[in-house]
Amino acid sequence: MTAVVRQPAMELGDLELELRLLPGAVGVALVQADDGSASRVTLLAVSPGPSLAEEAAQLALAHGMEAPLDVVDLGEVAEVATPPSPTRRDHRVALVRADFLSDTGVCEVELSAGEIRGVGRAAYGPLIGGAVATLDALRQVGMDPPFYLLSACRVSVVPDAPTVVVLRPVAGGKDRIGIAHREHDVESASRATLSAVNRDLTR
Repeated sequence: MTAVVRQPAMELGDLELELRLLPGAVGVALVQADDGSASRVTLLAVSPGPSLAEEAAQLALAHGMEAPLDVVDLGEVAEVATPPSPTRRDHRVALVRADFLSDTGVCEVELSAGEIRGVGRAAYGPLIGGAVATLDALRQVGMDPPFYLLSACRVSVVPDAPTVVVLRPVAGGKDRIGIAHREHDVESASRATLSAVNRDLTR
């Protein structure tokens, strides 16, 4: 679902906080242009209601935003993912590469589990995209992490600050938290995601 909204007039952080409070919303990805305005806003949701896109667009309009606003149902993303290849649970999952393709805005994360490799892709910005692409790549190597992304962020505005990823179990239970410290956002988010799910993958 996509809505179009107008010119930025207030802080992006204010809009992000309000979007997160909408029913069904679990995360927000803001991609900023060179002038500091938002070039794309993606609202991540789980089983969103039919009015969520309209409510999000109204909030964005109230903040004077002018950028595409997309609502992505993470449940649907998981359902249409490529079926995983068979793999053994005792294979160690390793990060092969984590890239952000600036020309398309897509993150690509490649993982290996034994001789099996899988590539996950997501277009939600380097941090959230890196985490979602990692969950997708895990499915490609035969793992099926029963989580959805709650948040992915640097712990401060300092460029080399650690990244914290929070995953929430689909069936309920305690959130999983992963922390990683890498220079590039995509790799940092991917490693933090793997850290969050590591305990469950090695069972």
